Amino acid sequence: MEFEKIAAIDWSGAKNPRRKIQVAEYDPRKNLVTLVRPPRGTNWTRKDIWDKYFDKDSNEGLVLIGIDFAFAYPYCDKGAYFPGHRQTPPNVTSLWAKVDVICRNEPNFYGGPFYLQRTALFADYLKYQYYKVREYKERFRQTDEACKLAGLNHISSVFKCVGPAVGIGSIAGFRLLHKIKSTNVAHIWPFCGKPASSGTTVVEIYPARFLKCAGVYKLGYSNQRQVKDALKCYGVLLSPKLKNCNFTDDERDALVSAAGMKWWLSRKGSSAWSAAGRSCAMYEGWIFGI
Repeated sequence: MEFEKIAAIDWSGAKNPRRKIQVAEYDPRKNLVTLVRPPRGTNWTRKDIWDKYFDKDSNEGLVLIGIDFAFAYPYCDKGAYFPGHRQTPPNVTSLWAKVDVICRNEPNFYGGPFYLQRTALFADYLKYQYYKVREYKERFRQTDEACKLAGLNHISSVFKCVGPAVGIGSIAGFRLLHKIKSTNVAHIWPFCGKPASSGTTVVEIYPARFLKCAGVYKLGYSNQRQVKDALKCYGVLLSPKLKNCNFTDDERDALVSAAGMKWWLSRKGSSAWSAAGRSCAMYEGWIFGI
């Protein structure tokens, strides 16, 4: 399966993401990656992401999109997302829908109502700086545990909603996934099984994985050099217009992830999608590249 475009999105759950959201695309015809500039002004919004990649008028053939938020909460360790709660969702699509209902009055896929208040429906299971919780446990998904085994030691629980944590971005992401699912504009892996031969497939990514595979994870040198060395490892060219750029962390993560996704597909072939056969992945999702 040859994708016509591979995009990597460095996501954010902030109410006003400013420059936090960054997008990179890999063009297989030119074998290069480039940053994609926002359509309006200087900052991407989550609504912009929807409009560009998931609006029905934006179909551009066979496309792979990786986004760096967790696609679900842990489930398999306890047999439930929120054990003991009478409204715990029974499956992942119900989880996405429940989050979207709670946050329905917020624009731009913002997820604040799900975690900001002590009285929020599942607040007891979340860690947030403004209240103490009774049921919070630092639980991890099976794919998170696989990341630890791969040497990625800074995995954060999706239930953690403190600072720029994965939990905040994931709540906003659940709303995006709910809209994708309910409008049927893309396939969401691994829940859809292997990608279809046409249309858009969305996968969860973890940029640190692709930095580590390229040998530049936590080395402490400049982002520009990390991008250069990672793309060399992956056999991908950097767009000439970015040659002298000083990349932010988010720009680096997007560029390296786009190239890393291409590399993973080339290296693994059809086995890149094998997590779709894991029963637990149908509840928790799986990180592409693990």
